[in-house]
Amino acid sequence: MTIATPKKSARRPPKVGTRRKARGGFAEAAPVTGRPVLTLRDEDRGIATPVYRLPVTIGRGNECDVALDGAGPDGVYARMVAEEYGLVLERIRPAARMAVNRDDVDRAVLSNGDALYIDDRVFTLDWHELAPNEQPARTRNRRLATLMGLGTLALAGVIGGGAFLMDLLAPDVQAPTAEQVPALDIERTNRLNPLAEALAGAADWQPEHDRDVDLTDVESSLPPTALIDRVRASWDKAYATPAEAAPDSSAQTAPEPAPARPDVGAIGAAARGRGMRLYRDGAGERAARTMREVAQRSVMTGTPEARGLRWLAGRVDHGLDLYGTARGALGRDRLMVADERLDELAALEEEDLDLAEPSVYYNRLRGAVVDAMAASMHGAADAGKNLEAYRWADELLALREHEEARALQRRLDQKAAERFDFAYRLEPVDLGNAARVWREITDIVPEHSRWHRQAVAKLEQYRMYRE
Repeated sequence: MTIATPKKSARRPPKVGTRRKARGGFAEAAPVTGRPVLTLRDEDRGIATPVYRLPVTIGRGNECDVALDGAGPDGVYARMVAEEYGLVLERIRPAARMAVNRDDVDRAVLSNGDALYIDDRVFTLDWHELAPNEQPARTRNRRLATLMGLGTLALAGVIGGGAFLMDLLAPDVQAPTAEQVPALDIERTNRLNPLAEALAGAADWQPEHDRDVDLTDVESSLPPTALIDRVRASWDKAYATPAEAAPDSSAQTAPEPAPARPDVGAIGAAARGRGMRLYRDGAGERAARTMREVAQRSVMTGTPEARGLRWLAGRVDHGLDLYGTARGALGRDRLMVADERLDELAALEEEDLDLAEPSVYYNRLRGAVVDAMAASMHGAADAGKNLEAYRWADELLALREHEEARALQRRLDQKAAERFDFAYRLEPVDLGNAARVWREITDIVPEHSRWHRQAVAKLEQYRMYRE
């Protein structure tokens, strides 16, 4: 479906540097910050995707402004542009499905509140701001994220390589001996060597418990940073207050509680309930797709709930096939085939889908079958085929109460009763004509009628009499 582009007016072209606005208030190049130009709402997932500038591309892949979830070929599927006569949605990928309000289109002018069907996703167009309880969904830009990640890794590699090279080229520092410590210039070593400052203070200062901090042969051979840490640790341990004492590392700490596992039973029950509601309301394809998507989640992998959802989605597909087959049979005047498919659909919804009430599919199909049976009943009655009309009335009453079918049966039963009474009076004087009337009754009413049974009994007596 295509739309015709209206003729351009003879207005003067806009000045350079200005933004031309399309009718409806959409700017062709709106800034990224501030209020969105429009919002695409995914009602199934509760996600609102703000659009800050036009044109905007929709599809799968890094080049798309709005990315679609789920599996599918990469590429741009559709594009939204602002033109002089309004906001326009146009198809880019020929194989992708695109519809507006369930009507397949190649190019369409959009209105506020339209439902956009792009591939297997459904969006609602909203020109207002986001609702308070909705979170804006971020549009995906995988290429930018990939480049930023590679740049971060490269920078980390350069820093690590430089640190390793400096460690290799740095000269070994020998720790000063105890005899060299008093001769050091304290002010100079404060600026040049923190190790000398720490050792000089250790040589001049006596702790209250009269225990000197001496450097052993092992300590004198340690690297400068390790020696400073060891001296500071000894001071902290000697003069630590009870409040500052280090905690006992041997004490067993309570393990952190493990994160709660999602309740797959509740997830499966919610998906089943939603799927059955969608099927009952006439959205069978969407119901099957919703249950399969939930069954494919990582938390549902290998669970009985996932297998149950897949099985239920298969039964929904079978119900849709029965509905389609019955509608096709009605189109080819195969009424009894459609009636059989209707019975199978009723059993499936009651036993497999466990619906409390019939679905939209069953009600629509039953109405179509009832109308077709009523037309066949009237046609047979007009053609004088009383027995066939009586049987069509039986089929109608088996589906639902039908006043015209009930009236037809009462009329034919009355006619059969009158003919039987006439044959009863005719039997003593003309048995042959009475037998002819009894055969006529069997062509008016079916076998379950009392008049049919009585006529058959009389014919059997007549046959025995003749023998």
